[in-house]
Amino acid sequence: MRILIAEDDPFSLSMLAAVLKRHGHEVVETVDGAAALAAMQAPGAPALAILDWMMPEMDGPEVVRRIRALPTDRPPYLIMLTCRIAKSDIIAGLEAGANEYLAKPFDAGELTARVDVGRQMVEMQAAKAEINGLRQRLSMSEQDERRRIAASLHDCTVQDLVAIQLNLNRAFKMLGDTQPAVREILGDCAALAESNAGELRSLAYDLHAPWLQHGGLLSGIQEYARQFSIRTGISVSFDAPPAIPRLLEMNEIALYRVMQESLMNVHRHSGANRAWISISISNNRLHMEIRDGGGEAPDSFEPPPGSASGVGILSMHERMKAIGGSLQICRTPEGASSLAILPLAENK
Repeated sequence: MRILIAEDDPFSLSMLAAVLKRHGHEVVETVDGAAALAAMQAPGAPALAILDWMMPEMDGPEVVRRIRALPTDRPPYLIMLTCRIAKSDIIAGLEAGANEYLAKPFDAGELTARVDVGRQMVEMQAAKAEINGLRQRLSMSEQDERRRIAASLHDCTVQDLVAIQLNLNRAFKMLGDTQPAVREILGDCAALAESNAGELRSLAYDLHAPWLQHGGLLSGIQEYARQFSIRTGISVSFDAPPAIPRLLEMNEIALYRVMQESLMNVHRHSGANRAWISISISNNRLHMEIRDGGGEAPDSFEPPPGSASGVGILSMHERMKAIGGSLQICRTPEGASSLAILPLAENK
């Protein structure tokens, strides 16, 4: 493991380096705060740093603060090294952003133990970043497949059904007033073709919403709610700030799909004629709530496991978990609600 040591005392620097090298670590040595900060910003920067408090150019706490301000999904593990062991100094170092505090003169065993803890934390961070990367690639793959299926349905299947409907209507007219039984069959087939074409258009619409990608979450939800109201007759009110920070694409997709599934549950199960969607941000968390006005649904809002709706609710929970958020579903006499919460720290 590559470890940075920032220490202006030559003897202490050599002792630290010797202990770490003896345990198989690669050591990067610096003697002032500015050089330490530059080393931590360089490509392939060490994942762990041991920083002396008092150094030329820039002291340890300031180096820590500046490192913590750097954008990264793999923050380094920082150990503050100093002879300042007053409780107020320890608090100041930790508040600056240090993970650990090591007093001078240091004990070699304690040093290696604290470095080993840091190594484990760095490895956990790397694993988490890798998992997040896999989740993002999976989400993007799912969206690409949804786009492909939606385009195929709209451009091929729906157009074929429209053509069938037109041909059936032509045949219907060609028969004139003769063969009423055949005319009735042709009329039924034309109506089925028209109905199925409409259903497939709606399915293609639900599979992929291009305005979500171009306009963001608020635009996507607003447009879907409008179309949902037209299709179902359920009035949907939407309350949100004028603008919110643009989220990672996979986060916007997850929240959008949770909203979509929640509204479909309102349509299928609640018997309500009104629904509300609200989005707010507080305490660095985004809250999205979907609720209905109640109806004739059974007392238990969550359907049995294995049912279509049960699978949908499970999918909603998994989507929120995959992006570091949570989902709460409840039912009261006034109606059912789904509350999705996403820490904005998960949007980096």
